[in-house]
Amino acid sequence: MVGNRLHADYQVGDTVQLSPPRGEFVFDATKISPSAPVVLLSAGVGATPMLSILDSIRDTTPGAGSGGRPRDVTWAHGARSSDAVCYGRHVRQAAADADANLTAKVFLGSVAEGDVKGVDYDYTGRFDLGKLVADKVLPLERADAEYFICGPKDWMILVRDGLQANGVDTEKIHLELFATGGV
Repeated sequence: MVGNRLHADYQVGDTVQLSPPRGEFVFDATKISPSAPVVLLSAGVGATPMLSILDSIRDTTPGAGSGGRPRDVTWAHGARSSDAVCYGRHVRQAAADADANLTAKVFLGSVAEGDVKGVDYDYTGRFDLGKLVADKVLPLERADAEYFICGPKDWMILVRDGLQANGVDTEKIHLELFATGGV
């Protein structure tokens, strides 16, 4: 509703007044230990809030060059094809940063000619939490790790259930359905 109104009623350069997010799907660094790992799991356009969280962590966490240790972050994303990976290059570049403690993994449903494993994608097929668990990508041994999930409703429920089956406390799993109702 808001997006449609912005497109219909406003032009580039117009001024709008915004308020902070009011949903439950908000990263609040003051409520999470600075040493707690953060895991960002997304599918499709669910990468959008994950990018905001990632950039917020990178902007507010001291890097190794400043004497502080950056927060461990894992970003895993599922997309239909390399053309549909939202912000993939941005995240891969952030992971390559010498001060980053960022692990980035991409699942592609369909690998195209020219896609390079380790550059454009890491896994073929649908997003599979089991592959991340098997490859020890997730900090499952850390009870303080926080998990943020965003994507299609059924996918989010599947990932949440998978995390719980792997011992992640429900209180450490954050997701929100961006529609009427809840998950």
